[in-house]
Amino acid sequence: SMASVIWEFRGAPGTGLPEMTASTDSQLPAFEVHPVPGDVTVWKEQELCSVAGVLGDAEGVPLANTLVYVHSGLEGARFAPPTEPAKFQNAGTGFTPANQVIQTHQVVSLASASGELHTAVFDARDQRRRVLNVAVRPGDPRELMFDAALGALSLSCSVHGKTEPAANLLLLHHPFWTFTDAEGKFQLEGVPPGSLQFATERSGTTVRLEQLDLAPGSQSQVEWRATP
Repeated sequence: SMASVIWEFRGAPGTGLPEMTASTDSQLPAFEVHPVPGDVTVWKEQELCSVAGVLGDAEGVPLANTLVYVHSGLEGARFAPPTEPAKFQNAGTGFTPANQVIQTHQVVSLASASGELHTAVFDARDQRRRVLNVAVRPGDPRELMFDAALGALSLSCSVHGKTEPAANLLLLHHPFWTFTDAEGKFQLEGVPPGSLQFATERSGTTVRLEQLDLAPGSQSQVEWRATP
């Protein structure tokens, strides 16, 4: 893949607007929108699995609106990205939605809804490093695409700093994720068989990791409780 470009913003003399400068780093994933690789891993329909269950806290109280996803075990497979873009906007109170999953090679659309300049700053939470910093101008949505599954990211605006809370994102290379409903229930369909590790996450914090060995065509029912 092509090298990434990291945009840095510095005040341009006499303009009052940010000046964009770019540096390249071949170790970072490409982010410009580009044609998506067409080769995907194929399983027979009868081999695919389902995983359903309920998630509660240590006392068994259902955990609503909690992310459940395949954390590891699918690294060698390729999956088609969603055809719909992941859309984020900043109306002056931070980027929304505040908790979202995006997939590699999915178009990410960033817009300013407040009539002012914002920046979209993507930081890798686990590695505590800056991934990307781009300008988001009023009336000019910015589209990006990531090639690598970077995991947990924060999305914030450096122009308005701490007055706007950061959004929590998860960048995966597969589509096997969902949020629990009001009763803590969740269901994942079409999951490939194998030894997979599942994770649950709330507000950017992992609350449980669980290993499941999925036989081809299996239907698993689980009851998980978040670790204290």
